[in-house]
Amino acid sequence: MKGFFNKKQLKERGWSEKMIETLYGEPFDTRRLGLYCEEYLYHPMRVLTIESTEEFQRLSEKYLQRKQKGEETSNKRKNSIIERAKTLPIKVVFLTHKTAMRQAVTAWNEHQEARCLNRVFQEFDFEYATMDSPQSFLERITVNYIRHNLTTYDRLLNSHKGKVGKHEAIRILQGRIYDEIAKNYPNFAEECQRQKADKLAE
Repeated sequence: MKGFFNKKQLKERGWSEKMIETLYGEPFDTRRLGLYCEEYLYHPMRVLTIESTEEFQRLSEKYLQRKQKGEETSNKRKNSIIERAKTLPIKVVFLTHKTAMRQAVTAWNEHQEARCLNRVFQEFDFEYATMDSPQSFLERITVNYIRHNLTTYDRLLNSHKGKVGKHEAIRILQGRIYDEIAKNYPNFAEECQRQKADKLAE
């Protein structure tokens, strides 16, 4: 309905959820947005009348102050998490080039075998990896193996789940981990940079 306020617009004008409930009460009307979704509508004249009262102005001021304080706290936490991601120590276990590749081949084959067992009623076929597999494939699975098994990658990423700023922090950590792998395994540096570019482009 043209000219009517929805709940999002009221909040932009300084209304809290509780203020809408206590000062306005039941919405004037509803508008169907989809099969399972509807939008509450509020009459503009009643909204403006309530907004002109001292009670609304007092409650709105307190609400906006709390909101601003919450946003400031959230930004501080976000910045702290991001700064932490830039300085957290990243450990990479060093193995010889051949040893890392052999372990990666074994791990990849075991993983594929496990997938077959989990898909008893589905067709799933794969070729076993060997040290004679294409070099690009071996480098890819080896970098993946190092990242998940020879670094603190999974633990560091899990430690940021559910936190404010997690997406930025995780991207920083991912980039740093690839750089550390490349530093410790220069033979895989090119593959690290390729995977890093792909990951950060997601």
